[in-house]
Amino acid sequence: MITLIHFDLPQVLQDLGGFTNTLIIKYFVKYAKFVFENFGDRVKTWTTFNEPHIYCLMGYGQDSLAPAYSLSGIGEYICSHNVLKAHAAIYHLYNDTFREKQHGKIIINLDSAWFEPASNSKDDIEASDRALQFELGFHAHPIFSKTGDYPSIVKKRIAERSAQEGLEESRLPLFTQKEIEYIRGTHDNIFCIAHYTTKLATTKAEDPIGSPSFEKDMNVHSYFDPSWPPTAFPVFRIVPWGIKKLVMWIKQQYDNPIIYISENGLADNGELKDQERIKFHKSYLTALLEAVNKHGVRVKRYSAWSFMDSFEWSTGYTLKYGFYHVDFNDSNRTRKAKASAYYYKGVISTRKP
Repeated sequence: MITLIHFDLPQVLQDLGGFTNTLIIKYFVKYAKFVFENFGDRVKTWTTFNEPHIYCLMGYGQDSLAPAYSLSGIGEYICSHNVLKAHAAIYHLYNDTFREKQHGKIIINLDSAWFEPASNSKDDIEASDRALQFELGFHAHPIFSKTGDYPSIVKKRIAERSAQEGLEESRLPLFTQKEIEYIRGTHDNIFCIAHYTTKLATTKAEDPIGSPSFEKDMNVHSYFDPSWPPTAFPVFRIVPWGIKKLVMWIKQQYDNPIIYISENGLADNGELKDQERIKFHKSYLTALLEAVNKHGVRVKRYSAWSFMDSFEWSTGYTLKYGFYHVDFNDSNRTRKAKASAYYYKGVISTRKP
């Protein structure tokens, strides 16, 4: 399963604005055409974009990932708008030109936490759904829903806040009906999702009108239950039932698609006897099996993050996710199997967690 783009662009295209410039769609389609022509005879599953929510939010809305534009409330929406149109254009390119001969599939890899209502109150339940729609539905709805377009609550919130800020139109670019029809259904009935953590969601008072931001538009306070086990990465906690609820939500929202779990894993400090990682994968796989066997969710593939310790973006080599330890102080980058490698070998051979 090959990803066409995983966050970074050639610098010359980033200098033109990257995914805030509509020209990127044309360039990206030309690039995809070249890749399909040269590798499509061997690759049968293509991912157009990896985690556009993270890419656009943290790279264009914030400055925590490249290209670090820090244009919250504006940049991430323009980026996402162009990402969705580029994804659809590549899907149609493959469908019209390459599918009959190459027999592959085109998917997009989304990501989301699960947001559990902090209480049974109507406000907290609405806050939970609003967080899911902003984090996952934002990119999933235009592609997977029957109506297409962004989730209605997302459009409503951003439009209302934009009007209160004195703007003549919403900060969220809107699709034409023709664009809605062009994007809707570009998924081959496969919903690809990365998941790492769960959060509690509660409503909060409206932020004062001022500088815009994604967080103000979403208007949700999210936090961890202190009883949830921590990981080496403070923004993630271990909550196995969260992945079960997430895939059940996807089933309900998008007419029970086939689901691929593209990433799921635990960050630690590189222990070779990584019993916590073994417990993590065992508990998350068990939760997924419950979703499959008890609730009819069609999870077909699961990819653990990751095969070996690797470069983790802004955290560099400080976080370790791998089944294999990599010695980054050795010029040969020697690898050594952790306890989890032997555990996961058993999972693969027995098909049981």
